[in-house]
Amino acid sequence: MSLPGCGGAASTPTNSAGAVTTFAVQPGVYYDGSSGHDFWGVISPVSGASYRWYGLNYATTNPDIYSGDLTGTGTLQASVPTNTLKYQNTADTLLAGSALLTSPGAGKLSGAMSVISTPSIPTVSFAATTPAGFTYSQAAQLSTLAGGWTGHLSFGSGESGVFTVNIAAGSGAISQGGSFASCQWNASNSVATPVAGVNLFALTLQMDHSTLCDTHLDGKTLTGIAFIAPGAGNGQRLVWVATTPDGHAISFKAER
Repeated sequence: MSLPGCGGAASTPTNSAGAVTTFAVQPGVYYDGSSGHDFWGVISPVSGASYRWYGLNYATTNPDIYSGDLTGTGTLQASVPTNTLKYQNTADTLLAGSALLTSPGAGKLSGAMSVISTPSIPTVSFAATTPAGFTYSQAAQLSTLAGGWTGHLSFGSGESGVFTVNIAAGSGAISQGGSFASCQWNASNSVATPVAGVNLFALTLQMDHSTLCDTHLDGKTLTGIAFIAPGAGNGQRLVWVATTPDGHAISFKAER
């Protein structure tokens, strides 16, 4: 698969195996748990015909987080152009890269994400599918998200392995059970809102000011996406990611 900025895109779109693809890249939630992967990818609508890409690559319990505005959704090949993909690793390093996405079939997404400026960081390739039991076209209901969740919070410069959030049933307001590295968001201005017509929640986290909080997060507004996929047994799995405009990010993954 050719990457933008690495020799140019192929004239005929192909998937990661080099086969010609005839399926359009579609918005949705995708997961790759094969061959040691623990990767989540989301193509989410922003406004009108605009879409955004989020990739969470769990090489450890803290994911490397990729984000950027996506072009070409609904065509045979979508991309986050060179130097507009934002990459945050678990050491709070922020770098620029690119991503190329194709679809080898309905409910499937293949792709490669590359950090152009730092060749020592390997390209992440994936072959993901829509998680079993998840229906993207089913309208999200705040009632399924509401209540308490305890899971793993990652914020670039650190982590909290047992972190609790509570989401209000009526308003979607998000409160947290405690601070992380002296950082805390404002529950009055932090909210999850169902995205019209699809099984996603738009996420806003408004960070409070604190002299000891990570300067990349202190007082910043982060926006992103949240979704619920089937968990172990009959449980639920919540995954969310939210980023600042320059790509610094917070992720959260929990089951109940």
